[in-house]
Amino acid sequence: MKTASGRQGRRQGAAKPAEAKAARASKQSASSSDAPLVLVVDDYEDNRSLYTRFLAYSGMRVAEAADGHEALAKARELHPDVIVMDLRCRASTAGRHAHPEKDPAPRALP
Repeated sequence: MKTASGRQGRRQGAAKPAEAKAARASKQSASSSDAPLVLVVDDYEDNRSLYTRFLAYSGMRVAEAADGHEALAKARELHPDVIVMDLRCRASTAGRHAHPEKDPAPRALP
C-alpha cells in the first residue's frame, strides 16, 4: 500500500509476524494459570500429541494419560476441568474399573 508520499507502507493495524507471535505468547502466558485443564487420554502417543499440541496452542493447560488406570490417577490428582478420551482404547476400561460406591472421586469428574 502506497502512502501519500509515494512510499510503500504497511496497512494500518497489520502486525509484523514477530509482533503477532509475541502477542500470542504473552496472551497465553498471562491466561495460562486461569486456563481450563484438559486431561487427554489415548493409548496412541501420536493422537495424544496431536490433541495436546492443538489444545495448548488454543491456550489450554493439558495433561496426558496413556491408559485408564493412569487417567483415573491423574484425574484424582489434578482435578481437570474436562477429560477427552478415546472410548475404543484401553482407557475405556477405566470406567468399568472405577467403583463409585467405594471411590466417589470418578463421579465428580466431568
